[in-house]
Amino acid sequence: MAIKFIAKKYYTFSELAQHWQCELSEIRHAVINGDLVPSIHVSGRKYETFQFSPDDEGDGFKYPSPLFDWDNRTESNEVKDWVSGFRYLILPTRISAFDCVFRYFSQDAVDFEDGDLCHSLYEQLGIEEVMEVGIVMATEVARLEAILTAKDQRVSSDMQPLGRWPWGDHHTELLGHLEAAAWMFWVNYDPTDATTAPKNIRVSEWLQTERKVSQ
Repeated sequence: MAIKFIAKKYYTFSELAQHWQCELSEIRHAVINGDLVPSIHVSGRKYETFQFSPDDEGDGFKYPSPLFDWDNRTESNEVKDWVSGFRYLILPTRISAFDCVFRYFSQDAVDFEDGDLCHSLYEQLGIEEVMEVGIVMATEVARLEAILTAKDQRVSSDMQPLGRWPWGDHHTELLGHLEAAAWMFWVNYDPTDATTAPKNIRVSEWLQTERKVSQ
């Protein structure tokens, strides 16, 4: 009798490489680049608490800063929370093209809001240690697979033959000239950038000289 095992909650990096049929070096690169968020199991102890807030330059990125208990008059008023269990390693700091370190961990992998909390490790972890003792949660695998699938679908849609652009399969000699001009002058047009729009006189001159269209 076949036994149906409980669905995996996490993958080792070797298991994930087998699941994705890729090299470990590719997964390592995704971790360093911040595309794939790894996890570790945190032992039960108190960790310093940080809170996310916008950076001073206002680019929308959230940075963690220490959370203080201003009512505490003891020697240290840094807030510490008891944490145990699996947590995401977040905000990798790249130190070379092939290496990074992690200092923070959180219950969430991405999309931090103002006021969200995370914690700091007692000692930062390098990529080698993360690849050795870390894992990737199944929910993180599903998140990244959804992103990559959507991206592949957009690329596939963009590559589908559309007939004669942009008017379909209906064709006349004049439409052929206009199609040629469209491919020549308008494929790189950006409606948000007026400088990318070709001048009418340039298009007209090109049609007359290159396509022998009467004025």
